[in-house]
Formats: sequence, C-alpha cells, structure tokens
Amino acid sequence: MRVQTGSRRRGLVGAVLALGVGLVSVLIGPATPAQAIPAPVGVSATSAVNAASPKFAVVACPAGLAVYGAGGTVNGGAGNVVMSDVIPTLGTVTVWGIEVAAFAANWSVTAYAICGPPTGNVVIANSTAANAASPKTVTAACPAGMRLYGTGYELQGANGQVFPSLVQPNAALTNVTVGAVAHGGFAGAWSLTAYGICAAPAGFMQLVTASSPANAAAPKGIVTPACPGATNVHGVGAAISGGLGDVLLETMAPSTGALIAGEAEADEYAPVGANWAVTSYAICSS
Repeated sequence: MRVQTGSRRRGLVGAVLALGVGLVSVLIGPATPAQAIPAPVGVSATSAVNAASPKFAVVACPAGLAVYGAGGTVNGGAGNVVMSDVIPTLGTVTVWGIEVAAFAANWSVTAYAICGPPTGNVVIANSTAANAASPKTVTAACPAGMRLYGTGYELQGANGQVFPSLVQPNAALTNVTVGAVAHGGFAGAWSLTAYGICAAPAGFMQLVTASSPANAAAPKGIVTPACPGATNVHGVGAAISGGLGDVLLETMAPSTGALIAGEAEADEYAPVGANWAVTSYAICSS
C-alpha cells in the first residue's frame, strides 16, 4: 500500500426509487481525537462532447481545500462507454471514459470532487493488483486511526475491455474494495488500483446504501436516502450484482449539488438476459 500525504443523468433514478430500495446504515463512533467536518464544497467539470475516445475530465478543489470524495458520470454513452477511471489526488479528481467498441454518437464524462479543509491530515491510500486474472478485486486500507471519506479506482491495460463492478466502502469505514471483470473473453494482462481517501475520524460518520430492484430492465439507477440530520455526503461508491462483464457502471456520484445523497447508474453493453441490480453508497459525515 502506498499513501499520498498532504495539508446525471438525473431523471432515471426517481422512477427506479419507486420500485424498491434497500437501506443499510452503520454508525461509526469517533476515535480520539475526532475532527469537526464543515459542510463540504462540491465542484465538477465535464469533458468535450464529441465522438472521440478515450476522453477525460479533471476537476480541482478550490484553493485551500482538499479532496475528500471523488465521483464520475458517463453522459450519452448508452451502455457503450466504460468509466475506466475515477482517480483522486489531494487536490483533483480525474475521470476517464473509453468506448468498448466503435460508437458513433457524441458523449462526454463528468468528474466530481467533494472538497473540505485539509485539517484532518488527509491522505490517499492505494493498492494495486496486476495480472491477467478476471474477476479481480483489490482493497485499499486507511492508515491506523483514520477513517474512509471517499473512494476511487483506476484501470491500466484494459483498453475498454474490462468493466468496473465494485467500489464498496466497508461497514467500519476503514477501507474500500474495488472489483472489475473482463468482458467477452478478454485475456490480456491488466491492472486494477483501489483508492481510499482517508482522514482523522469525524464526530459522526455513517454509511448509507440503497439497491435497485434485481430484474432484467436496463438501464437502471438508484439514489441513497438523504444523509441524516446535518451530515453531508463526503464520498460515494457503487456496485453491480449480476451481469458482471456485460454491465457498465455509468454513474458513481453525489446525486445533487446539495451533497446529501449518493447516486449510481448502470447499463448493459451486451444483453444479459438475467436479473441484475445496482447499489449506491454514500459516506455521510459531520
């Protein structure tokens, strides 16, 4: 593990929420010393809208603020574009998209950063697995005494032929596990990196999740319940169950500019013909 140190598609999800939501909330008690987390600042940036592939977007936190959470969205990909990377640094978030095969329509990617003061000794933990195995999972763990605020991932050597399927914070908010699956018999060597954005624990931290119905409909998406009380989303995650290697993650992002919920969306690249679901995670802190 290495550590860096330092100082919507929105219309779809409402219909899906009406069909069914699963909710899991885990309250994390503070270690000593806990920090008070002010309301975060959300910023975003979108790439050019065209048919070029691959493409990327980079968003930077305002001066004096650090990245606590990262997310991204593929806009207009219609199940043909892999969101291959959501890469946080201490000051920026970079999101890459790449077509699975030639796709004539215009599309773009959006990068989201959730920013706050670097008072909690923000660090970015990461861990990488590199081989030809599929599926592949890797876990990035926060340093002892720190808690997980945000997530991210990166694929290398996949060239649009590997689909991220899991960006899952653990219940204790001490690590994040990232998974990906090769599509269509792709046998080349590729690497998968998990990123965990960590800092001193807040006085109140809670993981909130929601899952879409498991059925054969596509695309589908889900928004978590709102963060409780005066807490805000500092980080997000997503997971796909069923259809692995044929279903693309297209959104893993805060659901609104108010930073009170998380959103995940996915679509089929190849027809699955079986039930699958998508789960959204929100890390709420204050």
